[in-house]
Amino acid sequence: MEAAKSLYNFKDTDKVKSCINKLKSLTERYKKEKKDCKQELLLEKIYHVTKDKKVKKEIDKISSGPPTHWFKFKGNLQNTGQSRYIGAQTNNLKWKFKTGNLVGSCPSIARDGTIYFGSWDKHLYALSKEGNLKWKFDTGAQVFSSPCIAKDGTIYIGSGLHLYALSKHGNLKWKFKILEAGITPSPSTGEDGTIYFGSNDFHLYALSKEGNLKWKFKTGGDIYRSSPSIAKDGTIYFGSYDKHLYALSPDGKLKWKFKTGKGVSSSPSIAKDGTIYIGSRDSHLYALTKDGNLKWKFKSEGSSVYGGAVDSSPSFAMDGEELTPFPVLNFHFKLPSLLKA
Repeated sequence: MEAAKSLYNFKDTDKVKSCINKLKSLTERYKKEKKDCKQELLLEKIYHVTKDKKVKKEIDKISSGPPTHWFKFKGNLQNTGQSRYIGAQTNNLKWKFKTGNLVGSCPSIARDGTIYFGSWDKHLYALSKEGNLKWKFDTGAQVFSSPCIAKDGTIYIGSGLHLYALSKHGNLKWKFKILEAGITPSPSTGEDGTIYFGSNDFHLYALSKEGNLKWKFKTGGDIYRSSPSIAKDGTIYFGSYDKHLYALSPDGKLKWKFKTGKGVSSSPSIAKDGTIYIGSRDSHLYALTKDGNLKWKFKSEGSSVYGGAVDSSPSFAMDGEELTPFPVLNFHFKLPSLLKA
């Protein structure tokens, strides 16, 4: 913590270098004590406070975590929905920003505080943390997908028949076109930079960070809203409207699939012990082992109109206890993350 205090008040380059060296040693210590989150939180705080570009660049190098704390839908590759920050303690409105249509896209937040989200008005927006428009990008189609921020700051977003890759300044880097249907789920990125996303054309796609197709895997139904989650060993989990939860290896080969009673639009969440939690439109929340075996299932008591369909995605408390998602049909509603320090 002394290193952080010093960086907050640095006045010369030597002092900055000294503090950075201390942070490097702290990184190793925190790793051994399994307190990576404290180290990453420390680095993130310093990143926001300092205006020195050299310090920011050095933090980018030594940071062992993702590009930002909330870089994609559900916050991390395992889709746990956990935040290490304390949430709002009052209901006082700080600001609001009006788009040209509904907002069904969950926001992602870059390390510099920029907020990215999509709208049905066919735009991806970038706002400052004060709520001011930085830029907007016209996708030409409604945006249902939530953006994913890569380690190099590239923003990936699906809209219509395209997956877009944009720079942090809103410039198009490349776009990848599918042949039919549309891209409504949110993309995820693997540790090697591979981008994974599902589509209503029944396929899960894997692209290189240059926008080239690595492979695609065909299911028996739409991949409508299920955003891929990625385990520590690289296994990719996602649901399809063909009633199955799929587990694929990083090279796109099927490891196993688990059949539920109805279509799956929920995004799977992975617990620390490797258990996968997924909701289904058959009114159940499922808990599966990493080998695809059923541990248990829980039936929701939903509305008679919607039949208790579990379309939302599970989140976890900081003690690892899973939170049963509230059964809803309308995909605009997401289960709020448990914001707890």
